[in-house]
Amino acid sequence: MDLTILLTILGIIATIAAPSAGYILKLRKEYRNYYSVIWKSSKKLKARELLGERPFEEYYYTRSIDNQIQRSLERRRNIIIVGPPLSGKTRSFYNALKQLKTPVHLLVPRSVPVQNFQFPKDFIFWKPQMIFIDDLQYYIERQDSFYLLFREAKERGIPIVATCHSGREYKKVRNKMVEQNLDLDIIFGDDIIEMEKISADEGRLVSEKLGMKWDTVKFNGTIGSIFMRLSEMERRFDNCDNIEKTILRSLRNLYKSGIYEENSIFRLEWIKKAAGLFELEGRDFEWTGWIKNLEDKEFVKIARRNKVWAEDAYLEFVVKPEVELQQTDIFESMTEVFTDNAEVLQMLGERAYDIGIVDTQIGNYMKIAIDAFEKVLILIDKDKQHNEYIKAESYLGQSYWSLSKVQDTLVNCAKSIEYFNEILKTISIETHPVEYARIKNRIGNTYTAFAEVESREENCLIAINAYNEALKVFSKRAYPQEYARAHNNLGGAYLILAEVKDRTANYKKAISSFEEALMVEIIKESPKLYALTKNNIANTYARLSEIEDAESNLKRSIEAYNDVLALQSKEKAPLQYGLTKNNIGNAYSMLAVIKDKKQNLDKAISAFEEALEVRKPEQVPIQYANTMFNLGDAFLVKSELENNAEPLYRAIDAFEESIKIRTENKYPIQFAECKFGLGKAYLSLAGYEDKTENYHKAIASFDDALKIFTEEKFPENYNLLQEDISKAKKIFF
Repeated sequence: MDLTILLTILGIIATIAAPSAGYILKLRKEYRNYYSVIWKSSKKLKARELLGERPFEEYYYTRSIDNQIQRSLERRRNIIIVGPPLSGKTRSFYNALKQLKTPVHLLVPRSVPVQNFQFPKDFIFWKPQMIFIDDLQYYIERQDSFYLLFREAKERGIPIVATCHSGREYKKVRNKMVEQNLDLDIIFGDDIIEMEKISADEGRLVSEKLGMKWDTVKFNGTIGSIFMRLSEMERRFDNCDNIEKTILRSLRNLYKSGIYEENSIFRLEWIKKAAGLFELEGRDFEWTGWIKNLEDKEFVKIARRNKVWAEDAYLEFVVKPEVELQQTDIFESMTEVFTDNAEVLQMLGERAYDIGIVDTQIGNYMKIAIDAFEKVLILIDKDKQHNEYIKAESYLGQSYWSLSKVQDTLVNCAKSIEYFNEILKTISIETHPVEYARIKNRIGNTYTAFAEVESREENCLIAINAYNEALKVFSKRAYPQEYARAHNNLGGAYLILAEVKDRTANYKKAISSFEEALMVEIIKESPKLYALTKNNIANTYARLSEIEDAESNLKRSIEAYNDVLALQSKEKAPLQYGLTKNNIGNAYSMLAVIKDKKQNLDKAISAFEEALEVRKPEQVPIQYANTMFNLGDAFLVKSELENNAEPLYRAIDAFEESIKIRTENKYPIQFAECKFGLGKAYLSLAGYEDKTENYHKAIASFDDALKIFTEEKFPENYNLLQEDISKAKKIFF
């Protein structure tokens, strides 16, 4: 080729490429707002870009779990690596990444709040890509728009690798993703990898390789406890002066309360405020010196202007509080300290809410969240900070609704609806369609909860109207998950309505709504929602069987329950499995009344016994007690059917076991049901043996039941009891 022509071609290429290169560089700068690493080759990736400021040792201890991570990466599968702090989640991924035969280009999102993630579309599109999300719980907690990135990555087929703290944080991630119609088990499938603890012998081996004396290591079963020098840092903490200890304890309280930016970065102003709880005050130059001293001792790093990075492992394991406080006490103290800071109060409220929905102390956490969010509303300008105001109102509505599940249902449901209605004064279906629909769906849920305790018909009708409003936006095509969930909720409202009005018609409307939900291919995306909806269908057919087509409807009910069981193994979903088995037992008990009595009764007993394999009294006491009652009832019928005393002993044992939990004080109605069943069992046993003794036991049980089942409050139960008492007297006398 002529040199002149070649130079001309190169010039043209350069002319075209120069603007393109400039554009890409501009994009890279812009994307720094959203990502800490932007499509960087795994071969060129530095440890610090993933591990942050943590110490990095060249030596790596290979474990069996590494092979699993390696295989999943090679197959380009979504992976989530779960384990406690210092278990080596991030380092294991980094090591596996560097071993890949075919390098990938990595995208690492930042966890800082941003308006909306922008997905890089304009470069590196011809090379394999991967997204890494370290400490998923922080993203879920902080980043509303993060879910958009998740969905887009899924649509593009770009594998996602994430790490997550085990325990409560992992439960929180699961729940938060469900709220966004994302199912963690579907996204990550079988590639949910749990980091195993290493043995003390393995720990000694690693310490030798690192040239560390084993007696200086504070080993807790994690690889990081060797690398992080916890013992040394504990010694340094003990040698800190009172001011330094106070600052570290203040950082710990901020960390525990969720008051931080990405990667445990804290604003100096927050640290000063939190230190005020310990009555620590100082001038700017003094604070500069104190923070510098802590940096020299390797507890913190000055990250950026007026911002401090602190190692969360030290805040978790090394920094000892002066007085050990409950998590709720820390929240309450921080709420008081930051009473004038809306941003911090919003963080704190969200953290309390997130913990509350997965914690047994849900009531305490929701009260803290409510206090924080109500203070936010006082502090911010409704007109100037409209989005922030609505966000706080929405959280308040959800917090009051969550609180209503454990106490003061009527009062808290009313408060929940009040806040949701306040939001609807500022948004409409025309201006904010999606937000409007979500609020309407939540209003429907709240009125459904209302209907469980008061004005059933009125509240159900309001709930039904709210769900139908939501469905004007949540179409099957545009919002399939929301559409399915709203129809499932709608069916639930019709199910409750059927108890007070037009039973047959409303049961059929409920079934129609549930089946409409199943028309969406939700099993692929949300098996839990599918199982819930199928379970609701089964329950409705069982109730419909009491009115019409008993046999066919009960068979439909059992068939639907069995579909649910296909998704609920005893090992992976024991509580759900137990619930479904209990319901199957009830359906077979009902079927036994009309067909193949002995066969169906045996199936019922078998189902109840299988339910009890996972419904343990120490874990789910009331569920255990309910199934025990059902089992007792089934054995009572079995005795009558076989004309045999043996099942009566089983029935009595089951009723007595149930009463241990279904006590008169806590569960008066259920207590009376057990006493009624126990009386019938003793009355039947009197026909076989110890006539006088068993007669008196039967009468005593009936009398206990009559304390609750009075003629005024429970006329039907009262009349049935009187019939059995009359029968007992005839037998005895």
